[in-house]
Amino acid sequence: MMQRLLVVGLGLMLAGAGAAQARQVTARVSADSVTVGERFRLTLLVDYPPTREPVFPDEAPAVVDSVSGKPRLGDLELLARLARGRRDLGDGLLRDSVVYEVTTFALDTAYVPPIPVGLATETDTLTVRSAPLEVYVASLVPPDAADVRDLAPIVDFPRPVWPWYLLGSVLLALLALFVYVRRRPHEVPPVVPARPEPVRSPYEEAQRRLRRLEALWPVVGEDGKAFYVELADVLRTYLERRLGVRALEETTRELVEELREAVVRGPLAPEVPDAVAAVLTLADLVKFADARPPAEQGRDALERVRVTLRVVEACVAVPADEPEGTEAVASAPAGPEPGKAGRLAGAAALLVGVGGGLLAWRAGGVWTALPFGLALACFVPMRRTMPLERRPLAGVLAVQVGLYAWLLAAYVRAPELVSAPWLVSADVLLALGGTAWLAFRPGPLPAYLLGLLHAGMLVWAFASGAGLLATPEGVVEVGLRLLAVLALVLGMRSLRPTSEAESIRPTPSRG
Repeated sequence: MMQRLLVVGLGLMLAGAGAAQARQVTARVSADSVTVGERFRLTLLVDYPPTREPVFPDEAPAVVDSVSGKPRLGDLELLARLARGRRDLGDGLLRDSVVYEVTTFALDTAYVPPIPVGLATETDTLTVRSAPLEVYVASLVPPDAADVRDLAPIVDFPRPVWPWYLLGSVLLALLALFVYVRRRPHEVPPVVPARPEPVRSPYEEAQRRLRRLEALWPVVGEDGKAFYVELADVLRTYLERRLGVRALEETTRELVEELREAVVRGPLAPEVPDAVAAVLTLADLVKFADARPPAEQGRDALERVRVTLRVVEACVAVPADEPEGTEAVASAPAGPEPGKAGRLAGAAALLVGVGGGLLAWRAGGVWTALPFGLALACFVPMRRTMPLERRPLAGVLAVQVGLYAWLLAAYVRAPELVSAPWLVSADVLLALGGTAWLAFRPGPLPAYLLGLLHAGMLVWAFASGAGLLATPEGVVEVGLRLLAVLALVLGMRSLRPTSEAESIRPTPSRG
């Protein structure tokens, strides 16, 4: 009996040893020593019976890194599974192998506790573990290195020198401009005769053109559009010269409304606005709606224009103290600068000087607002010394000076924020030349070039993703450039030659 119990116990011990052997887990690393952050390999081998399925640590992680979200095995962090294989060992055993890429940030030694591997069936899971591991972590600091040093001081990068070259170029250009102004010969103003040569009165000129139009009727009548264009121009030119209205610029409706206001003020006859409306409406239909009225209607329109001219001449009386047959002497206007556009150009200059200065002062301090003070300093004396009809030009120039003085100061103060130094330098130098051109030779061409320069820089800034509207300085620049374009438009419009009706007094009728 005792021998039988001994045999049974020995059998159980051998079966337990076989089961333990079947559940053996082996862990190996590819290097005995590593450095901090170095990647190396961890291999797990597990032997198990076919009735179970192994569950490795990355499939059911027990510990996960809170920063990277990767599974952790002690001091090791699993980065990726590189390979997995299976082999039949015979005797009812299988072997699975898994290779991981791991790393560690431990100091001196990375400790790996027993690694658990689950052996699962449909009803339960048995966990087996490997033996613990230790991996030596070599230091990256040389043995003879001193203690950890403090942070090194911030190194100053050399500031770009291109803004100073640009500033020097601008100063040299201004010096050359000053020398040119001082040395150029002063133009002697022409001697204005006491009485200008007699000119043809508005009525005589209109009658002459009507006679010519009637004489060319056999030719012009074939092309109705040319006839009505000339007829409408004769009537509009006469009304502008005789009554001082802007007939050549206004639409038919605006002109008729202005004539009706003249009827209320007197002494224009009430039938004049309706007659003018009838002729110009017919001409507009021919010009824009491609109407084809009969030839007799064209002759009636020409005759109606003649009658309208005679009625207007009869309404406009000759002053009693002015001899008949004389013309008025052209005189310069006395009073405010001509036109609403000129006043708006001056307002734009004041807005740039005061409003832009306040915005710049709030964004960058007193020194940032100094260029706007320069703009006002240029605007006030220039406005007083210029002829009255050119005073709007002072506002235009002040806006340009304020804008580019502010931009130049910004480039010198913070050149590292400029992404295209060559482009902004060309912008400043071209604007300097255009402003000087506009100051000495006022005309549409330099104004157009300056406007295109502003528009091009705005398009480039928005297209390149410079984020102008994201900073106060960018908002100021966008606003200044838009005001500069507006001032150019208003200034050039106010410098347009005035109509003859504003510079001559009515002349008596001669027909």
